[in-house]
Amino acid sequence: MNPRLPPYFAANWKFARCLPGGGQAHTYVVRNKHSGELGVLKLPKVRSPIAVERFRREVDVVRGIDHPAIVRLLDACLEPGQLGYVSPLGTPLDTYWRKARTTLTPTELYDRAGAFMASIAEGMAAVHALEVIHRDLKAGNIIVIENARGPQPVVIDFGLAFRPGDERLSIVDGRRVRNVDAAPAEAYYRHIDPTPAWDCIGLGWLYGYLLGSGKPDHHRFHWKYHPLVPEARSDRVRSLLADRKSTRLNSSHLVIS
Repeated sequence: MNPRLPPYFAANWKFARCLPGGGQAHTYVVRNKHSGELGVLKLPKVRSPIAVERFRREVDVVRGIDHPAIVRLLDACLEPGQLGYVSPLGTPLDTYWRKARTTLTPTELYDRAGAFMASIAEGMAAVHALEVIHRDLKAGNIIVIENARGPQPVVIDFGLAFRPGDERLSIVDGRRVRNVDAAPAEAYYRHIDPTPAWDCIGLGWLYGYLLGSGKPDHHRFHWKYHPLVPEARSDRVRSLLADRKSTRLNSSHLVIS
């Protein structure tokens, strides 16, 4: 059964199909009634005050970033009861990379991985320049969009983004979002603010996935484990990425605080 879109979106968009996933949101492929452009409509699953405020903040954060490697908005509504936004439709990185492994030579695959990482790192530099921390940088939050210049990786899902001074908004379904059930981990996470180093660690894991032969380890990529990784480790990640001079990836793109 086709879902009923909120009136604001139903005026210009038509439901095409459901998308899997989306822990805190419903996601649908929609088609613009006028241009025929495909997009992804994201609607919050729950409408508690914290969930609504987190969603509003996600829209506000994305609106303030202008970079080809960062998701952009095609449409958005912040009105009560119609809260949602539409972003471009792309191919999940995991799907794209499985095909690339079968169609590209090892050298081409290595070059493609380097180019992807350079673009994503530059995009994250633009994000960090606005004092925003993504906090959930992983293969599952990257899509690939084909354009005239070739495949473009795009970072999506800023639902867990952090800005200094913002409320943590870490309550989901009435419980605190934290690291497993260990009290020390909960206490540690509660009193530490995310830094750009968290995203740099995510970049390192992402690069390892692109160069590896297995599937992405979503458990290892999860944002809640980042504060438990020693800061010295993030310096090694920066050095690893900065070593790719041929792809213009420079350590100045990765801000470690």
